[in-house]
Amino acid sequence: MGGFSNERRNARSKRRSIWSGFSSLDDDAMKSLDDLPKELFEEAHYSDGWVSRHPRFIYFLGLFNTGWATLEITTDFAICKFLKVTPLQAHLITGGMVFGRKARLLADLIGRSDDANKAEILDAFNALRNNNKRDVFSHGYIWSDSSRVKFIERPAGGESTVKIHEFTLQQFEDHVADFAVKLIRFYKALGCTSDEIMAFGDAAFSLDRKSSKPKTNPH
Repeated sequence: MGGFSNERRNARSKRRSIWSGFSSLDDDAMKSLDDLPKELFEEAHYSDGWVSRHPRFIYFLGLFNTGWATLEITTDFAICKFLKVTPLQAHLITGGMVFGRKARLLADLIGRSDDANKAEILDAFNALRNNNKRDVFSHGYIWSDSSRVKFIERPAGGESTVKIHEFTLQQFEDHVADFAVKLIRFYKALGCTSDEIMAFGDAAFSLDRKSSKPKTNPH
């Protein structure tokens, strides 16, 4: 029992450390694990419920989706940087583009660039692209019981198949934590700041205003 308790404490400490770093991406939007209600981590209170209904599962699924949104805008920012275009031009290029196409474009741009840190940037970005399971979490069915959750994937194209991605609650948290670590690495490798990302995002609204139809004079 003592070893099990130590293992749980070490895992929680690891998650705190990871979250602390991840929160630096956006201090206003992110929240430290230390600030979360303690009942989120009291297993006994939820021991009879489904994993998919556990507050920790719901919280970490939301964390993953928030992290993915951060990856989307950071990827668009990086495309802007490596194409050496203005933010407005970058939004015109990436608006409506699915992530897979953006990822292939960015990887090619990084590889062809003369950036001194391109090897680290590309390695960090490719680590994010591999096995993140974003499509599984967003589009798959969910099955759950009191000990595990399954995401049921039906891949597009080819023969009709079903693939099951199974997690315990701890395994799901670890997957999200691993994604967060990789996202931080990519963010830091780019050398961008939160102010630069925010300014880039704001440019999308400027584009929207420029594309609005001019008001006509009734006279």
